[in-house]
Amino acid sequence: MNNRERAKLDSYHRTQAFNSKHATELSTISEYADEQTAFNAAVGIIEASGLVQAAAAGNSNGTIEAAKSGMAKAVIKYAMRGEVKAKQLGNTALAEALDEPESFILFAPKTLAIDRAINLRNLLDENLATLANISAENLQEIDEKINAYNNIKDTPVIEIQTKKATGTDRLHEQFKKADNAADNMYSLVHSYFGETNPAMVEELKLAMQIIDTGIHHTSVDLLVEALDTNAPIAGATVVDNNNDKTYTTGEEGNVHIANHRSGHYTFTISASGKQTVVFAADIQRGSANAFVVKLGGVV
Repeated sequence: MNNRERAKLDSYHRTQAFNSKHATELSTISEYADEQTAFNAAVGIIEASGLVQAAAAGNSNGTIEAAKSGMAKAVIKYAMRGEVKAKQLGNTALAEALDEPESFILFAPKTLAIDRAINLRNLLDENLATLANISAENLQEIDEKINAYNNIKDTPVIEIQTKKATGTDRLHEQFKKADNAADNMYSLVHSYFGETNPAMVEELKLAMQIIDTGIHHTSVDLLVEALDTNAPIAGATVVDNNNDKTYTTGEEGNVHIANHRSGHYTFTISASGKQTVVFAADIQRGSANAFVVKLGGVV
C-alpha cells in the first residue's frame, strides 16, 4: 500500500470507531448491519493484503507491521474518544493534543512510534479524572499493544517476494467496496438521525470527509542520516525557512511537523561535524510527507 492508501485506511478505522461508539443507536436501523458487515469485510481484506508482502522464519515483516498497526489503532481509538470528550468540556488544548491520525504512529520509525504511542497514552492517563469515556481498562489495552510491538520490533526478518495476486492487486476492488458501504451507512444515519441527533450525523460526516480526502493533516517527517554510514543523526538542527521555526532531531534522527502548508519549501539542516544542507521539499496537501536528508562530513 502507498501512503495515500494507508491514509484512506486510517479513515476507515475512524468509521469503525464511530460504529463501535454508537453501536446501540445503530442497532435500531435494520438495514445498517448488512452495510457494516460489507464494510468490515472489505477493510479486513485491505488490511490482510497490505500485510501479505513479506514472510520469514520467526517474526515476518508482516507480523511486525501488524503489531505496529494494532498499537496505532488502539492508541488512536482512545485518543479519538478523549478528543471528543475534551471538546465537550471546552478543553481545546487537550483536544488538539489528542488529535492525531494513525499515520502519526504508523509512519514513524520504530522507537519514535513507541514514544508517540506512549506520549498519547500518558496524556490520556494524566487526564483520566476528566475524560469520563476513558477507563483504566482502556489504558491497559493500550499498554498491551505497545508491549506487543516493542517486544518484536527489532527482531531480524527475512523478506521474500509475494505474488501480487494475493496482495496489492486485490486492494482497488476492496477500497471501492468499502467506500460504497460507507456511503450507504452515512445515508442511513442521515435518514434516521438527521433530525433527532444531528451531532451524530456530523460525526460520521467527518469520517466520510477523511475517507474522501485521505489524511486530514498535511504533515512533514524529516529523517536526517549520515551520508557515509546511513546512521540517524540525533540532535541535528532543522530550520523551516518558511517561518524560521527550529526543530531538533530525536534519537532516531527524526523531526515531525504535524501541520504544514503545502507547496515548495526549504529546510536548513545542520549538525556538529557535518555539512549544512538546504533541503528543498514539495509538500503535498492532505498527505503524510516523508523525506530523508543525508549530511556529509565537513570537508
